[in-house]
Amino acid sequence: MSTKGIPFVPEPPIWQFPDGFNVQAIGNTGVKVINSFLSQEEALKVIKLYGGNVCRSTVIGSRNTSINHEYRTSSDTYINVESSPLVKSITYRAASLVGLPISHAENFNLTRYQCGEYYKGHFDHNGSLAADRLYTVLIYLNDLMPEEGGGTCFGKLNFVAQPVCGRAVVWNNSDLNRERLQESFHSVLPVLKQGAEKWVAQLWFR
Repeated sequence: MSTKGIPFVPEPPIWQFPDGFNVQAIGNTGVKVINSFLSQEEALKVIKLYGGNVCRSTVIGSRNTSINHEYRTSSDTYINVESSPLVKSITYRAASLVGLPISHAENFNLTRYQCGEYYKGHFDHNGSLAADRLYTVLIYLNDLMPEEGGGTCFGKLNFVAQPVCGRAVVWNNSDLNRERLQESFHSVLPVLKQGAEKWVAQLWFR
């Protein structure tokens, strides 16, 4: 269904989301903060089920190989979307926000940041036609106070999303011509408190 050539995207089915679900748009940038995307129980269950599988995160180096690098010091693991009813439900929920079927989602990513760990400024889209990550859905699985660090910083927007358990941040990585959106440039600020951890789940839609 379409109207004057504009694709029709249905509204997300609200029953999928916990009580308190709401969407806050950050200006006219495509960045949205979704409160109560997950319940606290769901977030804790993701960590309990898969947190023991994380290992040092990598970045793509020369010759398209995965390497450890000081640019990114977290630990993570990838989970098949079909691995459990919980992961599949979360992926459906994220897909409804961006208007794509779950077949367009990469594997579910779980990431842990410990004290002093970070991810320096980067794009989720490398600017080529081969890199077609259209949307990112980032989900916080635990709380951190502002003084504990760990926020997601969109430097070009002068905006920092603070980790709140169950909150998601959603953004476009490229426009309709697959040109990289400059406002999607972001970094993960280091966790500042000794003994603190930050847990996030990420879904990229192609």
